[in-house]
Amino acid sequence: MVLALQHGQLPRTLHADVASSHVDWSAGEVRLLTESVPWPVGERPRRAGVSAFGISGTNAHVILEEAPPVESGEADEPAGGGSGAAGTAGAAGSVADVTPVLADAGAWVVSGRTAEALSAQAGRLREWVSARPELRPADVGWSLAATRSAFEHRAVVLGTEREALLSGLHKVAAGGSAPEVVSGVARPDARVGLVFSGQGAQWAGMGRGLYAGSAVFAEMFDRVCGLLELELGTDVRLRDVVLDGDDDGDAAELADQTLYAQAGLFAFEVALAAVLKAAGVVPDAVVGHSVGEVAAAHVAGVLSLPDACALVAARARLMQELPPGGAMAAINAAESAVVASLGKVSGEVAVAAVNGPESVVISGAAEAVDAVVELWRGRGCRVRRLRVSHAFHSPAMDPVLDELRTVAEGLEFRRPEVMWAGALTGDLVSEPQAGYWPAQTRQAVRFADAVATLAAEGISVFLEVGPDGSLSSLGPDAVAEAVDGAEPAFLPLQRRDDEGTAGLLTGLARAFVNGAPVDWTRVLPIGEQVELPTYAFRHQRFWPEAPAALSANTSAIGRDGAGSAAETAFWSAVESGDLEQLADTLAVDGDRPFHQVLPALASWHRRELDRSATADWRYRTVWSPVAELDARVLSGMWLVAVPAEAAVAELAQGCIEALSARGAEAVVVEVPAGTVDRAELAALLTGAADVSAVSGVLSLLALDETPLSDHPVVPGGLAATLGLVQALGDAGIDAPLWVVTSGAVAAGAEEALARPVQAQVWGLGRVVALEHPERWGGLVDLPETLDERAGARLVAVLAGCGENEVALRPSGILGRRLARVTRHGSGENWSPRGSVLITGGTGAIAGHAARWLCGEGAERLVLTSRSGPAAEGVAALAAELAEAGSAVDVVACDVSERVGLAGLLDRIDASGPRLSSVMHTAGVLDDGVVDRLNAGRLEAVLGVKVQGAVLLDELTAGLDLDAFVLFSAAAATLGGSGQGN
Repeated sequence: MVLALQHGQLPRTLHADVASSHVDWSAGEVRLLTESVPWPVGERPRRAGVSAFGISGTNAHVILEEAPPVESGEADEPAGGGSGAAGTAGAAGSVADVTPVLADAGAWVVSGRTAEALSAQAGRLREWVSARPELRPADVGWSLAATRSAFEHRAVVLGTEREALLSGLHKVAAGGSAPEVVSGVARPDARVGLVFSGQGAQWAGMGRGLYAGSAVFAEMFDRVCGLLELELGTDVRLRDVVLDGDDDGDAAELADQTLYAQAGLFAFEVALAAVLKAAGVVPDAVVGHSVGEVAAAHVAGVLSLPDACALVAARARLMQELPPGGAMAAINAAESAVVASLGKVSGEVAVAAVNGPESVVISGAAEAVDAVVELWRGRGCRVRRLRVSHAFHSPAMDPVLDELRTVAEGLEFRRPEVMWAGALTGDLVSEPQAGYWPAQTRQAVRFADAVATLAAEGISVFLEVGPDGSLSSLGPDAVAEAVDGAEPAFLPLQRRDDEGTAGLLTGLARAFVNGAPVDWTRVLPIGEQVELPTYAFRHQRFWPEAPAALSANTSAIGRDGAGSAAETAFWSAVESGDLEQLADTLAVDGDRPFHQVLPALASWHRRELDRSATADWRYRTVWSPVAELDARVLSGMWLVAVPAEAAVAELAQGCIEALSARGAEAVVVEVPAGTVDRAELAALLTGAADVSAVSGVLSLLALDETPLSDHPVVPGGLAATLGLVQALGDAGIDAPLWVVTSGAVAAGAEEALARPVQAQVWGLGRVVALEHPERWGGLVDLPETLDERAGARLVAVLAGCGENEVALRPSGILGRRLARVTRHGSGENWSPRGSVLITGGTGAIAGHAARWLCGEGAERLVLTSRSGPAAEGVAALAAELAEAGSAVDVVACDVSERVGLAGLLDRIDASGPRLSSVMHTAGVLDDGVVDRLNAGRLEAVLGVKVQGAVLLDELTAGLDLDAFVLFSAAAATLGGSGQGN
C-alpha cells in the first residue's frame, strides 16, 4: 500500500477472483479490485487499511495515510529520523538552503541490529554500489544519511573516493578494521557531555583547517574573535594569532602567551561547540578545565556570549599582567600523598589541579616546585615540569582576584540549561554566583571530581571540545570508581596530528558509533537521493519443529507403549481376533493347530527384534536448504585453476567474474590438458602469483571428464585435482581450496545425477578434508549456467557460510546432510528370483551378501572374481549355500575387461535361469595417503570398482533386472584417511 500511495495506483485484489457470498457487497462501497485502478492525490488525504491475521489468534491492523506535502518554509527545520538523523528528506531541494557543517566531507554510514547484520548490510551496499558505477559517492553518502535508520551496531566509512569507500565497506563486511572505518556499538540511551580544555592545550595554527572547511565554525569564530578583540584592545588581531601562527617564530610565542592562549582557546571552543550543535549534537552536560569553564558556562546557558567574552578577556588580561615567574609540574601520585609531601619543602607551593586518582598538578614558586619534583622523582614516580609563564591556581593569582570579582559582578548569570559540573568543587552548579570565578582562578581545578559527578549522573559519552585530546586520556581513570557497568567513552574531536575537518569528521564518527545523536544530513554536503539496497534482515525460525508422528494405537505397542510398528499390527490383530491378519503376519496357514503356530511366532519375533535393533542404523544423504545468505565479499588474491578444455570456458568465466565483482583479485591459472604431475602444477601456481599473498584457491579442474591417455580409466579432472592438492602443499600455499563440479550430485528427489564421473572428486575431497584441513575449503556443485544470483551465492559460500559441501541450485544453496532413515513396519520384503550375479564373489562382503540372498530364496548365485574357484574358502562357501538351497556357480572373471564379462553374462543367460539382479562388490585395496597417490594408483582401484560398474551397466542395459546394487566403503560418504583412491 505504501507503493500504491507513492505511485498513485491501486493494484488488483490478489487470490480473490470471486467475491465471497458471505458478504453483503451491496451494503457499502467496498469492492474487490479485479484490475489495477488509478488512485490520484485529491482534496482529502488518501488512506488505506492493512490487516494481518495470525494463526495463533493475534491480529494486527494498521491505517496508512499519505504524508502531507513538505512546505518550502520547513526547509530550515532539521529532518526527523535517519542516521541520527535525517528522515526521508525526499528531494534535496527541501534542504538546499541548509549549509553543511563540513563542506567537503565524505562518509558512508551503515548500521544493523546485530554485528552480523552490520556486516551483511555493508556487504550488500558494497555489491550494490559496485554494480552501479554511475552512482556518485556523495549521493550515496547523502542518501544513507537521509533515508536510513540508525541501529545499535554502527560503522562510518570515511572518504570521498569511490574505491576507498568500497574498500572500507569490504572491511566492515569482513569484520575487519581499517584507518578509514570507525565502528562500534551505540550505548543505549547515550547521554553526551562536553569537556572544554584549559590553557596548555593550545598550539599555533589550531583551527586553521576547521576555519577553511566549515562555514559554521568560521562564522562563529569570527564573531567571538570580534567581541574579544573589543574587550582586549590589542593591536594584534586574535584571529591572526590563532589561525596563522606556525610552530615556531613570533606568532607561536604570541599563541602561548596567557592573553592570547586563553582568549584563543575560548574562541576555538565556542566555535567548535557551535559546529556540534549544527551537527545535531546537543549536550546533556558540560564541564570545563580552568579557562575552559567559561566556555562550558556559556554553552550551558549561564553566560551570554558578550558576557562570557568580557569574563575571558578580563581573566586573560589580568593574568598576563602578573609578574612572570613561578612553575608548575605534573606528578603521577595520589592527591593525599602529594599534599603530605608539600610540607617537607620550604617555599610557596600548592595543588593546582586534580585530574585523576594519580594525576596531580602542583603550582608555586619555582624553587619549591623543583624541590617537590625531585622528592617524587627520588621515589621513582613519574614527574614532568610544565611550560608555563605563571604559577596558575596558586597564591600567585591573589593580586588579580579582586578586580576579576568586580568584572564578574557586572555580568548576568542564569541557571544552567543543562547540567554543569563545576571544577571548583566537582559538584553540580545550580545557582551560579559572581564569586565563583575568582575562586576557580585561585583554587585547584578538581577536574576528576567533576567528571566523576557527571558519570554518576549517567553521562556515557564525553566529547573533548578543544584543540588536543589530553583530557580524553585522563577521563577514564577519573571515572573508574564512579560508575557501575560500562565505562563512559572519552572522545577527542581534534588532535594536533589529526586536526581540521578530517579530524572533526573522525571525531563525529566516533561519537556517532558510541551513541551520540549526530545528524549526518547536516554534516555532509547535500546530494541527490538515490536508491539503496534494503535492510539485510536476519531470519530466525521460531516455529517449533513438528514432533515425530505417534503410533495410531500406542496401547497395543508391546502392551506398554514400546515396540515396532509390526508388533503394533500383530497385537491389534490379536485383540481384535483377526485370524486372517495373524496368519498373514506370521506367514502360516490359519487352520493349523496353535502348537504348530508357536515356532512360526518365535521365528517372527526374532526377526522383529533384529529388525528393531537395526532400524536406526540406516542413513542416507539429503540436501537441505541453507538460509539465504546476505551479500558477501571476498578479499585478497584468489587463484582460479581452469582446465584448457573449451567446454568449460563459459562456466569458468562466470566464476571468475563473480569473484572479481565481489572483492577478489582473480588470477587465472590455466592448466593444459593432461597436466596432472604435482611438480608441473606447482610451477604453474608459483609462476602465476606471489604464493604468500594467496587468500583462496578455486579449482574447476574437476569439470574435465576426458580420460588420461596413459591411464584411460582415470578422468583427467580427478587426476588433476589430486595433483593440485599435492602442488599446493609443495608450493607452500595453505589458502583454502574449493573444488567445483557441475552435475556431480543429485540434490533433490526429482534431480537426476547428470555427471557421475565428476562425483569421484567428491569422494577424494572428503579424504583431503581429513588429511589436509589446513588447505581445504570444500566442494561446490554448480548449475550448468552461472547467472548473477548463482555467482553471488558462490561467493557467499567461499566467504564462509558454515558449509563445506554444497550444491547451488535455482532454489538456493543446499547443504549436504546425513539423515537417519527409519524403517517403519516389516513392509514388503524383496525376494530375489532367477540368477543373481555377485562380483568380487569370493570376498568377505560377497560372502555375507550371498548368505543373505540364499536365505531370501535365491535360486542361483553366480560368484565371480579374478581368482574364481582358486580363491581360498570359496569351496566351503559354495557348499554352505548349496546346502541352504541355492545353486552356486563360481567363475573366474575380471569385471574390468569387457570381453570376459560379456561372455560371463551370455553364459548365465544360456544356462538359466535368467539374470535378475547384480551385486557389484568387487574392489581392489590400495590404501595410501593423498600425498603419496598418483594416477597409476588411482587406476588400480578405479579399474575394478568404477570401470567394472560402467561395463556391468552397459552390458545389462537390455535386461529386465530387479536390482542393480553397487557396494562402496563408508569412506565415500564420510571420508577416511588413507582412502583417497
